[in-house]
Amino acid sequence: MSEVLGEKWLQSYVFLAFRLDTVIRRLYDWPFVTDYYGPPEWKEAVASEQGTASGELIQQAQTLLDTLSSQRFTPQRTQKLEKYLGMMETIGLKLCGVTFSLQEEMQRCWDVAVKWTSETEFEQALAIYESILPGSGPLPERLSAYEQQCALPDSQRHLLVNIVERALAETRKRTLALIPLPEEEQVTLQWFTERDALAYAGYIGNYHSLIAIDPDSLAFNLPRLLDHFICHEIYPGHHTDTVLHELKLYRDQGSIETSLLILANKQKHSSTKAAVLRWYTCFRCAILLLDNDLAVNSKRA
Repeated sequence: MSEVLGEKWLQSYVFLAFRLDTVIRRLYDWPFVTDYYGPPEWKEAVASEQGTASGELIQQAQTLLDTLSSQRFTPQRTQKLEKYLGMMETIGLKLCGVTFSLQEEMQRCWDVAVKWTSETEFEQALAIYESILPGSGPLPERLSAYEQQCALPDSQRHLLVNIVERALAETRKRTLALIPLPEEEQVTLQWFTERDALAYAGYIGNYHSLIAIDPDSLAFNLPRLLDHFICHEIYPGHHTDTVLHELKLYRDQGSIETSLLILANKQKHSSTKAAVLRWYTCFRCAILLLDNDLAVNSKRA
């Protein structure tokens, strides 16, 4: 077997990801590669192909795994690529009809060990909802009524763009106080009504993300503007992470594989867990100051 070295090996890796993406989009109308900012001619080359059989995709993944150790990447980089290739091999096997248990699939694709959660834990969570949510009657109706009270009234919808822009500016300022970003870094906001989602974030490359926002969903979920949307998706969340990956890994270290943003992988799982708490990173000082102020005022009272 001939060795695939250096950039040639990485090109084959990127080609495999896009070939899988082509198959998955055709079968399920869902992406495997969500964003890409690497050499554009590599993506274009796969787009011009007639398609690749699932069995051949498995063979390509196995060939890349067999030749990975000869690339002389750092141990950390080698381990990461090995897990990604194992995930691609697993998806290829599933496309060929091979079945895995949930535990096996999560371990092979996400590098996560899953365990059974007892019904008691869900019942305890529902009991907390029941105890703190205002009103009486069925829980879903009470939750809907509470959310309606927090929604931005139709008469104030014209304020939405200004609210989002001010929140974006504030979180960016706080993020820059924690970590420097490239001068070219930017976020472009677009407003849409076609998607059934609060927002959609796409990374273009060159430190630039395009954020599409549904104004109706955002107006209804306005209390989650900072923690669930801006801090999670943009500053200091996924957009900030990807900008730093492009700067430090792709540009400084030449890790071309970093330019592939793949939907199902361990890094996505880890970054999403971290993004959930990014609002606290941005606003923890304000929270601590507020808690301290409340404690002082309480003592005075």
